[in-house]
Amino acid sequence: MLPALFCAYRRRCRANRSKGKCQPPLRRTRDQEKLWDELLAGNIDWLASDHSPCTEELKEGNIFEAWGGISGAQNSVDLMFDLAVKHRGMPVHEFAKQIAANPAKRFQLPNKGALAVTKDADIILIDPNREYVVERENLYYKNKHSAYEGRKIGCRVTKTIVRGNVVYDIELGIVERPVWELITGKQK
Repeated sequence: MLPALFCAYRRRCRANRSKGKCQPPLRRTRDQEKLWDELLAGNIDWLASDHSPCTEELKEGNIFEAWGGISGAQNSVDLMFDLAVKHRGMPVHEFAKQIAANPAKRFQLPNKGALAVTKDADIILIDPNREYVVERENLYYKNKHSAYEGRKIGCRVTKTIVRGNVVYDIELGIVERPVWELITGKQK
């Protein structure tokens, strides 16, 4: 389930509706409450980032012709931690299952999704009390715009570690060339 669907953005995006255009479309507040009920009841399998980047020009104008996606990967974890854990009371271990363990299991990635010997040591550190406002000048995207611009988030990712390598630090920014590996199915 995409984080944008849990946020009250349909109302917020009225001034520039195309900025929040995505598939599936953003929901009304009452529909979002139902999504929250299902997530907290354990009926939604995982939370995933939505990152469908495009140039700002492709998001302008007629909503029916605008690009149908949100650039959201950078803020997905802290946004959902703020909303699910801090505001809705989801236990931190359940949040970790939603963003790591469950997706790893679903996509048959045995080296991912847990902190244990033989796992890849993919870790996100979050300061639960470090709030910030999403601003375009702080986005690491090539196309610096987001449907989350102007939103206050009540916590912040402070460090990202991929396979034991620090790739992002709040004070230093991106500190190492991104570490990636093509995953095509079951890992050995």
